Amino acid sequence: MLHSELLTISVSSSTPTSETATETPHEEVTVEILHSSASAASNATPTLVLFLPFWGGSASTFNQLLPPLASTNKSDENATITCLSLSYPGTAASPHPTPEHDAPEQHSIVSRAKVVEQVLRSKKVVEICGATRTANDEGLPRKLKLVIVAHSMSAKITYVLLDLLASQKNTEDRLGGNVDIDVEALVLVGPAPIGPLILPPDMREQQLHAYDTVDSARWTLQNILTSRTLDEKVLHGLAADCVNMSPGAKAGWLQCGMPFDCLEYVRRAKDAWRGLQVQVVLGREDKVESVERVQAQTVEVLRRYGFEVRETVVEGCGHLLPVEAVAEMVEVVRDVLRSEHEK
Repeated sequence: MLHSELLTISVSSSTPTSETATETPHEEVTVEILHSSASAASNATPTLVLFLPFWGGSASTFNQLLPPLASTNKSDENATITCLSLSYPGTAASPHPTPEHDAPEQHSIVSRAKVVEQVLRSKKVVEICGATRTANDEGLPRKLKLVIVAHSMSAKITYVLLDLLASQKNTEDRLGGNVDIDVEALVLVGPAPIGPLILPPDMREQQLHAYDTVDSARWTLQNILTSRTLDEKVLHGLAADCVNMSPGAKAGWLQCGMPFDCLEYVRRAKDAWRGLQVQVVLGREDKVESVERVQAQTVEVLRRYGFEVRETVVEGCGHLLPVEAVAEMVEVVRDVLRSEHEK
């Protein structure tokens, strides 16, 4: 069963845009989360599978993946899996920021990574995962294992998130107050390039208006983003999410996200998260992040930095694998969970 909630978190505000600007140390942000959990044993070692959406997507993009994956049996009676997805600020059911807090820079890669970090820090998510039940008698930190499934632009957010999480390792300022997180694996789905991507102004303007109306969003979804035919209800929901982005959320990816270079974050992630498994999932017919581009600009870059990367190419599928290839995505993530359990 899927549960939907609005979660309010405190996030450090972005760097002021001028020398005279006044910065508020923290601001409250509310995001939509969806979650599904299997029943847990009293002394369960919880695993959280976190799903992060594409530009225009939301928590509900993963609706068809969460329940079957949450019920995955890891062949361990003391293990439990929680699946959780979120909608970034200014998208879907997450309340839109006021105009003064909706500049593109406030939807940057780093800003969104901070939001995700604070979602993971929240006591609510720790409770949802069951990590409150894993404290031991010796007073050592409770454990929470994490698998991140990042779609498209969220791959870049994930690299920054890894850096933020690494900074909390072996400190008293852990997730949820005293929860030790272990990032076990990344599943990068049609990932955006690690390095900067600079679009010509006319192309950037064209993308900016792709989601102006429901009709234009439906056309983009059917002719650019997908190869397989989508269920009408799914298509309608996706189009509504695309159109419902705030102006800053819509422009943030194009102006701040695409040009952002994550190479240094990738290098630091390799040092901080040794043995991290990386699974890349590609659509053979992807017109946004082609197989060749992802192999050159993500897979080979990660391997060059020392990551062990596995690839899965889904035939006849476009960019929106979480809705086009539900069965294949469920099996890929299950394989990752099984692999981690067997270590």
